[in-house]
Amino acid sequence: GTGAGLTATNLQLEVSQFLDTVRKSPDVKAFAIARIRAIFRPIMNRPSVFTFLATLIAFAAAAHLAPQAMAADKGKVIHLLNGKDLSNFYTYIQNSSDRKVAPDLNKDPDQVYTYKNGILRVSGQHMAYLATKKGYGNYRLIAEFKWGKKTWDGKGRGRDAGLFFNATGEDKLFMKSQECQMLEGGTGDLCLISGADLTARGTSGVKRFDRPGKGEWENRLGFRGEDEIEKPLGEWNTVEIINRNGHVKLSVNGRVMVDGKKADPQSGKILIQSNNAELFYRRIDLHPLGK
Repeated sequence: GTGAGLTATNLQLEVSQFLDTVRKSPDVKAFAIARIRAIFRPIMNRPSVFTFLATLIAFAAAAHLAPQAMAADKGKVIHLLNGKDLSNFYTYIQNSSDRKVAPDLNKDPDQVYTYKNGILRVSGQHMAYLATKKGYGNYRLIAEFKWGKKTWDGKGRGRDAGLFFNATGEDKLFMKSQECQMLEGGTGDLCLISGADLTARGTSGVKRFDRPGKGEWENRLGFRGEDEIEKPLGEWNTVEIINRNGHVKLSVNGRVMVDGKKADPQSGKILIQSNNAELFYRRIDLHPLGK
């Protein structure tokens, strides 16, 4: 036995609490020794038993926590908006109104993309994207955006843009990728672009997964659905994308929109789209995740 007062139930509870606490401890071994000393106080007069149990549980805890620690510590946060300039990106812009004319690479005469005081402004004047120079995989992306007042549509249609990820292939409108749709009344839809795929809600091979509770949608300026996820015009929204080994989980303002697997592609560039309306970003961060 383990001594009076140390029942199997109490031991299970103590070890559970120990594992929960040690997750927050930077020094698993040192903490384990101290905690096991308290748990097994009734047999502290038997050093060999104590040493064996402490070592056993310390190693078990380390093994249990190693994958989580590896994922958390895989790398530092990548601030794509670095507070200084747009050196992490390049532009691809349809500057000409004639769609037969190819878009321009790194030519932005109308300042579709400007970055000042830590805020990225996307004018929406031209169809375009601001693309990361590097491709990324296995990350948690956090982006904060809000709509501006300016629109270029001229037909009363809703403000429209997108945040594309896992973009692969040659530059074009539009690269193979998944897209978090940013659209009045439809922000949080997940679109599969140019042959991209994702398995979610028991299906695959579709072009779009509508956000939950979307209901009847109208392509109208200022449109808001009955169960609206997006904040009112001018307020900041938060997009979270977990993209890891084919698992994609998209959330907007804390609500899960789509949770899928078998993503194709699984990694690639991140594209910030300009479509028909002004919007702003104040944060686009990548938190690297382990494999």
